[in-house]
This record gives sequence, structure tokens and C-alpha cells, in this order.
Amino acid sequence: MRWLSTGVADGAKLIGAGTLQIKEPGRAADPRHGAEIYAQVCAACHGVNGLGQRAQQGLGYQFPPLWGPDSYNSGAGMSRLLTLAAYAQHNMPIGTTFDVPVLTTSL
Repeated sequence: MRWLSTGVADGAKLIGAGTLQIKEPGRAADPRHGAEIYAQVCAACHGVNGLGQRAQQGLGYQFPPLWGPDSYNSGAGMSRLLTLAAYAQHNMPIGTTFDVPVLTTSL
């Protein structure tokens, strides 16, 4: 794995590494609005029920479940609302880049 850091100085900050943070909104979450966004943006890959899409060949998932028995464990941090929101904003839908997010924190 040493090749991954070829040309990178020890301790260098890498652009795009890690999960970017988002500011906690000054309002309560709106489950109805969230359900609308999920249906429009997320359900095509993660399924209407949020249980993901299994890989057509081999084990695992092509698109992972967001809840249910095969979803992230609590150690992954994705069960934390702000962690999940930050990851989704900067990485979803598929093809999104961290510097040009599709999802926003505004209503």
C-alpha cells in the first residue's frame, strides 16, 4: 500500500480526504421533506425501502442498505445524523464530488 503515498510528504493534508463537516442546522429535522428528497435522489440506488441493492454477481451490495440488518454498524458513525448528512451531502448521489455537492442543508 506504500504506493498510495508516493510523492506525498508525511503529515500532508490531502484535499478531499476524510469526511467534510457540516454545521448543525438551527432547526429541527423535517422528516417529510427528507422523505421527499430520499424518494427523488436516493431511492433509485438504495431502494424505496432503504435496504440497498445486492450485487448481481458475487456477495455484497452494489448499493448498500441505509438501515436494516445489513446496514452500517454503530461504530461506522453513519448512525449519527450529522455524520450521515455530511457524507451524503459531499458524496451522493453517485458521481457527486465533494467540492460540487448536489445535496444542500437548506430547505
